[in-house]
Amino acid sequence: RATGPEDLLVIIGHDWSSAIPYYAGRRALMIPDWTSVALERWPEYLQASQGCRIGALLVSKSSPHASQPETIRKLRVHAGLAATPVLLDGQHEVYLR
Repeated sequence: RATGPEDLLVIIGHDWSSAIPYYAGRRALMIPDWTSVALERWPEYLQASQGCRIGALLVSKSSPHASQPETIRKLRVHAGLAATPVLLDGQHEVYLR
């Protein structure tokens, strides 16, 4: 309910499981732990999403990508997401618009 049907979810650290996008009814860009994705190149990756607006960012705290807080902050700012997570449960952080 917090994102629009055309919004894109960016999910870091949950492999390529379709469970979250399926139950959310949203498209998603999944960044699994085992990739060597350069998070600092996010603007390039997002251009490939054909102008989709990022509605939410979910970061698994156990992901190696979570050890790049400055890069994740830049992604959050670039996407226009809030500075404070709406969910912080020790395992995940979720940022919304």
